[in-house]
Amino acid sequence: MKRICLVSPRANSLKNIVHDIEAVLLSHRMHFLEVTGYESNQQLYEKCEKVIHVNALTPTWTRHVVVNLLKLTQMRPHVPSLFYFTLDGDMIKEMTPEWYLDYENYVANSNASRERAERAGLVVKGVVYHGVIPEQIRGILQLKNNFRDFLKEKYGNKVIFGVNESNLERKGWRQFMKAWEKASREVDNILLYALTNYDLSEYASTLGNIYVDPSYGKMSRIEVLQKMSAVDVGIVPSLAEGFGMPLLEFNALGKPVIHGDFPPLSEISIVDNYKLKVVNFTKYRMEGESTDGIDYTFMLWDADEMAKTIVKIAEEGAKSIDNEKVLEKFDANKLYLDLLDYAS
Repeated sequence: MKRICLVSPRANSLKNIVHDIEAVLLSHRMHFLEVTGYESNQQLYEKCEKVIHVNALTPTWTRHVVVNLLKLTQMRPHVPSLFYFTLDGDMIKEMTPEWYLDYENYVANSNASRERAERAGLVVKGVVYHGVIPEQIRGILQLKNNFRDFLKEKYGNKVIFGVNESNLERKGWRQFMKAWEKASREVDNILLYALTNYDLSEYASTLGNIYVDPSYGKMSRIEVLQKMSAVDVGIVPSLAEGFGMPLLEFNALGKPVIHGDFPPLSEISIVDNYKLKVVNFTKYRMEGESTDGIDYTFMLWDADEMAKTIVKIAEEGAKSIDNEKVLEKFDANKLYLDLLDYAS
């Protein structure tokens, strides 16, 4: 059996992808798998027969990944490798080293990520969407949801909306909270479950209809999915994405989602979701030492349309969706085996 080594990033969202790939391979009993951090790359290459990096393609923060992959192709050309990446915006030319173009086995997680990388001159071999494990999702849906019961007992019989996003600027929290405040003034039967490290303390105390979960980044994948399944409707307020995993996860759990209608969210939104028209866009670039070398285009949806959508759901109920359609198209058992074919 071949030794396949997955090199995991620090970002929690991408670590979850690595764990899903691991679970798929182990369930098929096809390969020995080792998950390791990138700090042990040299040792890793000496004992692996395939190497797969899963990371964001950012010129500043992940150049070590490309350097190590180029070293691998030079020193151990018989070891197949690939860089499975997400890309949330355009790579800033003056910050992107020319040797990024020398590595030849990039695989994107969406067509949007692929197009951005190709604009920078990289050769992308293909696209493999992120997936969910159907057996895992079905198992969660069969269980009694104690967390939903807790929210209902604490706040009463309200329509529960859920967000699972970090505090990054591109996640759209400021825009979203404008919409949530407006909707809260019109209806009183809504509750927001916020799994985030974004500071919502002022909103929570003022509005009284927000439950902020302090466990963001500290729970297992199963626990996160169980909590996401407690809501009636998911919300993905992002203004720029490379994929948009919460959209896929909410849909896989049978929850319709409110989201901006732009790629890649529009790529993976294959069921009857609530899509918000993009009414404007703006450029955003991280400043100072924290810059990641990405030029973001923020796709601005209308906060008023978001608020009206929330109110309509509160008054009329949420759409029902076919989550089996989602599980079929984004079946990790198929997608991540396809991914392996690129490292051969």
